[in-house]
Amino acid sequence: MVVLPENLNELLEIDPVSHRVNNRESRRLEFKRSFDRLQMAAYERTLAAFSNTSGGVIIFGIADRPRTVVGTNPATLPDEADITTALKQDFSPEIPFEARTYAFDGMTLFAIGVDMNINRPVICQRSRTKRTHDANGGNPKDEEAIREGTIYYRYVAQTAAIKYQELRTILDEREERRLKI
Repeated sequence: MVVLPENLNELLEIDPVSHRVNNRESRRLEFKRSFDRLQMAAYERTLAAFSNTSGGVIIFGIADRPRTVVGTNPATLPDEADITTALKQDFSPEIPFEARTYAFDGMTLFAIGVDMNINRPVICQRSRTKRTHDANGGNPKDEEAIREGTIYYRYVAQTAAIKYQELRTILDEREERRLKI
């Protein structure tokens, strides 16, 4: 089971005056400015990718360029039942996770973390779209956020469909575990 630390400073290095975050997005860390329910499938994709690699955390309430703490609206945050339902409907096997809120200088940060899934690969069970807008905030359109049958993998600060070598490694590890039983 995933265990997010109780203290935010165990996850992030933040300058207390400027609120600047010294960490960068990485293979195990993703930042989002705010939680948007319309983007849930995209968040699920990242969690599945973390689950297929070495685990990771999405932290909501961090702005990009510069990376600073801006907080997120606590009223918009999902409860764990919402996240569980979405992940169970869209991915298999199940993705265990932990969600936690953190307070920083009067602001709320929200984190969702997953460990590497022992039963990987985690595979997408159904396609879903996400709503996007052009650079000016107009012209909304739907884009595919997750695709049925896809195995997502976390590369350096990027989530993408798995490549052959990483899938081969996962399948070889799975076979070794099976033979040890």
